[in-house]
Amino acid sequence: MAGLDRDLSLCVINTYFAPLPAYARLYLDTCRHNPEVRFLFISDQARPSELPPNVTWLRMTLGELADRLQSALGFRVGLTASLKVCDVRPAFGLAFASALRGFTHWAYSDIDLLWGRILPLLRPHVGSADVLSFRERCLSATFTVFRNTPENARLFLRAPDIEDTLGSTAYHDFDESCSRWDRPRSFSELWRGGMRTSLWDVLAEGHAVGDLRWVHPELLAEPDPRRKAFAFRWDDGVLTDAATGEERIAYHLLGAKDAPFFSVPSWRSMPRSVQITEAGIADARGGLRSAAFHARRLGVGVPRYAAGVSGRAWRRLQRETASWRRGPASLGRAVLSPRHPRDAPWDGLRSV
Repeated sequence: MAGLDRDLSLCVINTYFAPLPAYARLYLDTCRHNPEVRFLFISDQARPSELPPNVTWLRMTLGELADRLQSALGFRVGLTASLKVCDVRPAFGLAFASALRGFTHWAYSDIDLLWGRILPLLRPHVGSADVLSFRERCLSATFTVFRNTPENARLFLRAPDIEDTLGSTAYHDFDESCSRWDRPRSFSELWRGGMRTSLWDVLAEGHAVGDLRWVHPELLAEPDPRRKAFAFRWDDGVLTDAATGEERIAYHLLGAKDAPFFSVPSWRSMPRSVQITEAGIADARGGLRSAAFHARRLGVGVPRYAAGVSGRAWRRLQRETASWRRGPASLGRAVLSPRHPRDAPWDGLRSV
């Protein structure tokens, strides 16, 4: 594989089955700053006109993806809605085995991310690990990495109820915790309690008995409800916590992207230096103080705030930002619009 490290090469698989949101441009631009990593983007949308050279665009419908998964797995997959894709992502190692040939590792990730330096931060933790994720306290499906072996491609099949979980059209949060954030459970405890198996349970069980190695360093940056103010810097592809100077592998927008007054810019390309705070994403060269920045916050934020917040949306934001942490279940003033503004399309990504 020309241009790839011989000791560590990575292909990251992304999916999005809807008009691409505004923040997708930022995601793709930070992919560009990781030229040694390959990205396979699967979507039912047209290929963007300005696509980084290390991103391969595979246009595919949900039905076509379901057919591919069923052919690889040998059983029915209930993939009828885009959210259900999260349940089936651990099966991508089997379904896309031919595309992953030659890579030492593969991964799946969300697209509400701004990447830092991926391989330099990944390399110290790889060792003999079979699986890597990037929160200390739980499995993070935001970015999950697998050593590319036939055995690891089939890890998800260890879940005793996997055919029911993937065959159901309901979303079960299988790629993380089945929405149980306190701790993983043994298979026997799950069976006695009538609970569904998650990938977190599978990895914890395998790690406990010693037949797989799962490591989970705290390298993912996210909005933190325990910090009244937070700031991260992105400088030419290097992402750091402004308070501690610690480097991070990615910044996950999480629920902040839905906050009424959180500003997501419409840059054609990333400035060399970017600052991320509770107010939004801005050019670090005075962007947070500019009139244009605050006009954008108000122009987007006032309609969102006026739209109100449904109880269901508020509970979802609480789960996203605080259920896996010990801390207050809030993001300051961040609230989630029931209109899901994160799904507002960026027209430039829809045309080819």
